[in-house]
Amino acid sequence: MTAGVIVAPEPSKFKCAFPGRNPPGFWLLEYQPKGFPGAHGSRHLYNMMGGKVYEMDFLFAREISEEKDLPPHALRLTLPSKEKGQIATFCIPLKEQKLLAQLMGCLPWSSLSWSVHRGLRDLLVAFSKDTMNRFRRSFAQRLQWIVMRKPEKLEARGWEPNFIRESIADIAFSSVMAGAGESGDAVRIVTDVALLFWDRPMSELDETRFWREQLESPSNVDEPLTTEMVIALTKCFVLEWSTEFDYQIYHDLPTELLFG
Repeated sequence: MTAGVIVAPEPSKFKCAFPGRNPPGFWLLEYQPKGFPGAHGSRHLYNMMGGKVYEMDFLFAREISEEKDLPPHALRLTLPSKEKGQIATFCIPLKEQKLLAQLMGCLPWSSLSWSVHRGLRDLLVAFSKDTMNRFRRSFAQRLQWIVMRKPEKLEARGWEPNFIRESIADIAFSSVMAGAGESGDAVRIVTDVALLFWDRPMSELDETRFWREQLESPSNVDEPLTTEMVIALTKCFVLEWSTEFDYQIYHDLPTELLFG
C-alpha cells in the first residue's frame, strides 16, 4: 500500500500499481498489463522493498486536452494535484472503472489506518465516494446496533466494559459519519466493531465483491446491509482515515542506507 500496489488474494494473480499524484490538468486513466516497469516513481520504492516490478500491471495517467473526445461512459473524478489548491481531473473509461472496483474489493483488511501511496488513496477515495456516501448513515447505524447487541464480544476482545456500553457505539457512528480523520484509535474501534459481524476465516476478509456489484447494479440503500457490505465499507473507511505517504521520500535518504 505504501508503494501504491494492490495484490489480489490467491488464487488470483492480479497485481496492479497506481500512478502518483499528477500536476493540474486533464488525465485519462489507462490500464497497462505489466506496465509498472516503465513507470516513474514508486516502482523504485517497490524494488527497494523486495517487490518484483516486472510482475505488476499499471494504471497509467495519460495527459489529454479538455476538448478531447472521451470514451463512452467515462467517469470524471476530481483529485488533488501536485500544486496546492489546484485540481487534476481524471477521466476513467468503463474498463478502468471495473478494474478500480476490483481493486477496491481487494484492499487488504487492516485494523489500523495505512501510511498509503497518495496516488492510490486519491483515486480510490474519489472513486468510492458516491457509493460510500449513499451507505454511510446506514453503515454507521449498523455498527451502533451490533455494539448494543453484542457488548460481551467486545469485552472478549479486551475492551473495557464501561467504555463499550457508554462510548464505543457513538464513537463508531461519529467516526464513520465524519468521512475522514487522523485518529488511529477511532479506526481500531470501527474495525473491531465491524468484525462482530464476521464468522468466516480471517483470510476471506481480503476480498469482497461489493464494489463490483455496485458498479453493475447498485443496491437499494434502504435494504439492510449484509455482512460483506459491512466489511467492504469498513475497508473503505480505513482508506478514508489513512495518511498519505510521499513515496519519493527515498530521494532524501542517505546514500549509505540506499546502497549499504
